[in-house]
Amino acid sequence: MRQVLILLFLVALTTVGAWQLFRQMGPTESHSDPWSAVPTEAALIIALPDVRAFWEQWTRTAQLATVLGGTSGGRTLDRAFGRLTLGETEAWSKVPMILAMVQGDDGSMASCIILSSAIPGVLPEIAVRLDARVDPTVVARGGPFRLHADTALPELHGRLHKDLLLLSSDPGLLEAMVRRTGSAAMSNGLSQARTTLGHGADAYLLLRLAQAWPGLEQWVAPHALGPLPCSDGWAALDVRIRPEALLMSGVFLPNDSTGIAENATPFVQENMLRVLPAEVTVLDLRGPKILERRTSEHMPDSLGSFFSDWSVGPCATGSGYLSEGSLAHWLVVEAMDTAATTRLLASLGGPGTGALLHRDHRIHHAPALRALADSTWTSTLEWAVVLGDHLVVADRSSAAVHAVNAYLDGGTLAQDLRTSELLQRNASPALRTIWCDLGRGQAQLAQLATSTTAATMSARTDLWNELGGFLFQLRREEQGMSYVHLSLQHAPITRPVDRTRWSLPLTAPLVGVPQMTRNHSNGMSEVLIQDSTARLLLISTGGQVLWERGLDGVMLAPAAQVDRFHNGKLQLLIGTDRHIYLIDRNGVDVGDFPVRLPAKAGAAISVVDYEKDGRYRILVPLEDGRLLNLGPDGKPVEGWNPATLPVPITSAVQHLRIKGKDHLLFNDANGRIHVLDRRGAKRMANGPELGKGSTLIAVRGGNDIATSQVIYLDAEGQLRSTTMEGPIERIGRPEQGRFGVRSTGTGPRIWWLRGDSLWSRSEEGVRSLVAHGFVGLQQALPIPGNEDSAWQLLAGDPSSLHIVDGHGTELMPPTKAKSLAAIGDLDRDGELDLVTVTQDGRLTALRVAR
Repeated sequence: MRQVLILLFLVALTTVGAWQLFRQMGPTESHSDPWSAVPTEAALIIALPDVRAFWEQWTRTAQLATVLGGTSGGRTLDRAFGRLTLGETEAWSKVPMILAMVQGDDGSMASCIILSSAIPGVLPEIAVRLDARVDPTVVARGGPFRLHADTALPELHGRLHKDLLLLSSDPGLLEAMVRRTGSAAMSNGLSQARTTLGHGADAYLLLRLAQAWPGLEQWVAPHALGPLPCSDGWAALDVRIRPEALLMSGVFLPNDSTGIAENATPFVQENMLRVLPAEVTVLDLRGPKILERRTSEHMPDSLGSFFSDWSVGPCATGSGYLSEGSLAHWLVVEAMDTAATTRLLASLGGPGTGALLHRDHRIHHAPALRALADSTWTSTLEWAVVLGDHLVVADRSSAAVHAVNAYLDGGTLAQDLRTSELLQRNASPALRTIWCDLGRGQAQLAQLATSTTAATMSARTDLWNELGGFLFQLRREEQGMSYVHLSLQHAPITRPVDRTRWSLPLTAPLVGVPQMTRNHSNGMSEVLIQDSTARLLLISTGGQVLWERGLDGVMLAPAAQVDRFHNGKLQLLIGTDRHIYLIDRNGVDVGDFPVRLPAKAGAAISVVDYEKDGRYRILVPLEDGRLLNLGPDGKPVEGWNPATLPVPITSAVQHLRIKGKDHLLFNDANGRIHVLDRRGAKRMANGPELGKGSTLIAVRGGNDIATSQVIYLDAEGQLRSTTMEGPIERIGRPEQGRFGVRSTGTGPRIWWLRGDSLWSRSEEGVRSLVAHGFVGLQQALPIPGNEDSAWQLLAGDPSSLHIVDGHGTELMPPTKAKSLAAIGDLDRDGELDLVTVTQDGRLTALRVAR
């Protein structure tokens, strides 16, 4: 168990310290193989195919990036990588990087970095971006140079050799890399490990165990380190970044035929969790027959024989701190014959032994069971009790009593929602499973650490509290390779166990509803919000503030995403009453934007793409009676020449295409409908008069413009509809303007709120009661993509967010919230998420319960 904890400690520290070095490894574009420059004595190799893409993937997706980015090391690397990720040209895409760590004779670790590009000028530019004092002409001609990427990072020595940029903290290693490039072959072990790497991962990690193990001395106390626990060899892992976890899967290739598995058949371990107390923070689950094999070496023949009769199921060891602060240990074994097990425990009594009766469960003191400690790497075990169909052995009577209470009172690991969720989401049938709760298990890990490391851990308890579980699984063995899986999860121990994905504090109330936007780089969703100070913020999939910036006012409508340059990259198009903004994914204005309006906007902008070919137009109604028509560059469209109205335009422009002809509809302050063509000429001499103070809401196309339907709100707050030729029809009266339009495949559908009810009107004009009985009903929104099947409602005092179907039946428990939510699949995992402002004033992402 001690060496298991050391391995856990190693991976935890490695992940916390080198978390930023993962991104997918793709085919190199360089003519020279960057792998040929890797030193033969490397202990750790991390390969990234695209520095720019890697940094965006990490910072915009992973919740761990939010946690670790707040550390001093995280901020340092953010500055360094920030310089490398400024390039937006195609020349800067697919620039791979390899990082290798080499341990010197004195125990110190030296770093080697290899960057590759066949495009002239890219590599010298990288050196200059890392340190502006570097002379690019020296770099270009292959001369030696030094750079400081950051004052908190070590000085690096560099050379440009062929089409590789070589950097190292050790000048001797740098020259060795230069000599190796293009000619030296990799070692057989590294070459074989590299061939096992898969495709489509986010990064690759290779670890030489015999080289890396001595390097642990700087973190692990000498009394805890011990010898190498298994055969030397290479571990080769595919790394995948997920919003809630960092996943690593791959193989271990030993230098000899030694295996590390203990049983040939993977097993599922859920039953073990039903008897271990929830206080367990380190867990080791082993395969069947392990006790039969181990006890034969340490127990009398009669006792070993008995274990072989019923110890055919898996076993588990766990440890954790009890409420009084003492560390306790437990062993759980599946007992196929509980009656025989009870008789065995009774027969193990001897001088100085006894039994306790606690809540109708007899706890036996059986010192003979101490031999199990040698077979499970756990502390002394001698107090045993049968719980259900399992034998539980503890290191002392109080721990056994606690196990009985947990089993009877529902306080087991299986009933701890946080732990069970972490295991369910990341664990699968395996030969062996090791799990450690890094947040709750800090005290146990600190016992293995050097005094310096333990002090650092104690000073950053807040950081460890944000981490979830570390999971290691040995899945199977075949052809001399062991297939392994590791994961590090984000699950703060300070967060309530609920459906929360992430939660951020807000410095000012929100304006409007959060909006999900698409990240064109990874296809996932991000969250756009604006607060009452007109500040605009973009939040990553994992809950990190990517950027924030001010606008001159409140957005008049949700932001539109457009592809300004027809290259698959999306920008945010936003209109306020004074400006039009076009903002890229980094929060930077594009081209000549923002465009200042010549007069105040009378309504929200409309984005119209006539031919659905990306050549969109921005239509801006103004209070001085003009209707602007701007192209994607923000400049007026040539040939657009509508008449200026004598009164303000008070509605957004609606677009209809009927029989191949485009119609642009809007109304003025007098309530008159205007219909224009693409050039701004009138398509109708006189549109219908809706009445002064009326506002156009939506239009539904007919056989021609005369039979098309206009839906509007009159000056008295009544929803009505009409055609260009009449008559006028009453739809309904919403309370205080609380209504909206739902887009469907056949046209807009109107909905409105009145009292405690939500009403809707079908395309055929049929009114229906969608939901009722929601006291204090404030707001509603249809959930996109569901037609009439789902709605969100904000009701009550204090308010709660309700998700209901088209019949008003709640689909999930209410969420205490202050605002409506953005609803969608944030991370493309097939599950819906909602982002809202909870009652404590935090922007919170939650999984939509099924």
